[in-house]
Amino acid sequence: MKAEHRHELQTNQLALSLENTIERLKPYARAIVGVLVAVAIVLGVYAYLGTVERRTEMAASDQLIVGLDSPSPRELQNTMDEYRGTQPAMIAQLVLAERMLDDGTNRLFVDKQAGRENIFKAAEAFAGVEKEAHDSSLRNWALYGLARAHESMGDLDRARDDFQRLLKEYPEGSLADAARSHVRRLNQPATKEFYDWFAKQDPRPPAAENLPGVPGLKPSFNLEDRPDAGSPGDVKLPSALPTEPVGPANRAMGGTSK
Repeated sequence: MKAEHRHELQTNQLALSLENTIERLKPYARAIVGVLVAVAIVLGVYAYLGTVERRTEMAASDQLIVGLDSPSPRELQNTMDEYRGTQPAMIAQLVLAERMLDDGTNRLFVDKQAGRENIFKAAEAFAGVEKEAHDSSLRNWALYGLARAHESMGDLDRARDDFQRLLKEYPEGSLADAARSHVRRLNQPATKEFYDWFAKQDPRPPAAENLPGVPGLKPSFNLEDRPDAGSPGDVKLPSALPTEPVGPANRAMGGTSK
């Protein structure tokens, strides 16, 4: 009985306390309701934005998948333009940058100016993702691509700095071993000798009037008829190449731009 009496007294005391509190808050009731409504609106807006953001990410991901399956860069470019700032858009930008870098390093041996233009565009794309991305794996990838672009353009000091920054910021990242390999190669005298030699080359596509065949007809497929037979473009390879696999983004000796 004593316990029940104590419980009853506590209940009455709580009720009295609540009543007193309500009485004290009555003058402020309108302001409190206003605050609660404002909080509800803010929470609703955040929930709505979260839903919209999730839908946007899903739509961007769907378009990215389509772009990755397409040989044309249009879908990837559309993903970048329509969903800028999303993770799928940044992945699309990195993929396009990789394609431009690969195309640019290939063109260096037949049309140096066009090759450098593509590599420069790739470097800008990599730098943009490295600056804007919050995801460490995307920034890691972007920094690795930027370093290879600088190397392909013959800027070995900047390339080395980029690789070393990658190793400092992401020492355990998936590209750390590849970056260390690049740094070791860039520190070899043979690498600098190759790039010094390559900087003096100026390969250009042959003029249209020098190409074999008659206008409107297919060109000759006989290699002996080619004016540039025996060398890629205007590049004259040195008599003795270095034994290490050096070259623009590791492609000079037929390697891959890892």
